[in-house]
Amino acid sequence: HYILKFCYETDVAAGQGGAEATRDTQTGVYSRQYLLTRIDEDFIQARKQNEDLALLIFTIDGLAKIGETHGKNTSDALLREIVKVVSSIPQREAVLARYEKDTFALLLRNLSEGGTVVLAQRIRRTVKTHRFIHDGKRIPVTVSLGIGTLTKNMKNAMDFIHAVMSYLEKARRAGRNTINGSQSIRDIFRQISNKHAA
Repeated sequence: HYILKFCYETDVAAGQGGAEATRDTQTGVYSRQYLLTRIDEDFIQARKQNEDLALLIFTIDGLAKIGETHGKNTSDALLREIVKVVSSIPQREAVLARYEKDTFALLLRNLSEGGTVVLAQRIRRTVKTHRFIHDGKRIPVTVSLGIGTLTKNMKNAMDFIHAVMSYLEKARRAGRNTINGSQSIRDIFRQISNKHAA
């Protein structure tokens, strides 16, 4: 299991022109600016090539409370640890970016609705079961996710982002450790749940 480490080096070399605009300096993942550029490009390509395009946006539940209880250094280390955990889950053609302070986005090309649901479940379960340790004590951590795939009624990349952010907001309101998506995605969730229960 990973132990929270307060010394973390990103792969962004000092002095590289444009590096800070591409990478989030705290976590080492792509920046919001890079994500917005990339999702615009991938949206256009997916439309032209009739390809699948998926977007997962997840937030760390109660990160502010963790910071209040254990200190800012711990919450900062937790952010980096979350990145390591999510990055350890195999993903094809994925772009992981920091979207807001406690919110990350995962953009995936050529991933169907069914594949998106399976990946979201893996992220949720992997984070929940991971042992985040600080001062010898485990800190319970969960994430809430909004997930979606490209649909015909989306006119541009911002429509795509807004749709998935609305699903994330619904997941947040429903409680911790929750996933929300379109009606068709929720139907897939029910099918998977029923299959596992059988």
